[in-house]
Amino acid sequence: MIYAVDFDGTLCSGAWPGIGEPNLALISFLLSEQQKGAALILWTMREGEQLQEAVDWCRSRGLVFDAVNDNLKSEQQKWNNNPRKVYADVYIDDHNSRRWDLMRRCFLCGKYGNDIERHHVFPGGLRKKSEKYGAVVDLCHACHNEPPNGVHHNRERANILKARAQRKLMLEQGWNTDDFIREFGKNYLEEEDA
Repeated sequence: MIYAVDFDGTLCSGAWPGIGEPNLALISFLLSEQQKGAALILWTMREGEQLQEAVDWCRSRGLVFDAVNDNLKSEQQKWNNNPRKVYADVYIDDHNSRRWDLMRRCFLCGKYGNDIERHHVFPGGLRKKSEKYGAVVDLCHACHNEPPNGVHHNRERANILKARAQRKLMLEQGWNTDDFIREFGKNYLEEEDA
């Protein structure tokens, strides 16, 4: 499988000529696909210094591309040419069809589909902090909001997500438990161990 993925408005929110916030769900999906053997092509209108900034930004998030604004070498050899149009099985771009929605995957059950919803791990007054720190996961409707196992109805499942997000944030932010409690008001790792 070959994925050609756009940068501005796709891998990150549109902030040209700067770089917007990362699309963590898409980055996670692409990394997962790459681990399964998929090839990734960065397919963007950026060039020169802005292109290098995009490539470096992606690399800092673990995305290393097999080609940048170019066909894969294997495709060039297969067709004995290198046309301007980049060949891919799937094109992911903020201006194409809603196909990306079909590739979104539930974090808990692994289901792909168009019923995937964004779940802010820390709700209510902490929703904005969830967004700020990337404590947001894709869940299918059943895992998100259906009794008895949807995280809005099942405290145990919700706390598993909170504990996992706490570990991730402590690692990414260099926080200890007290730092996390100051920001989010509670230590969810204790609940996981109980």
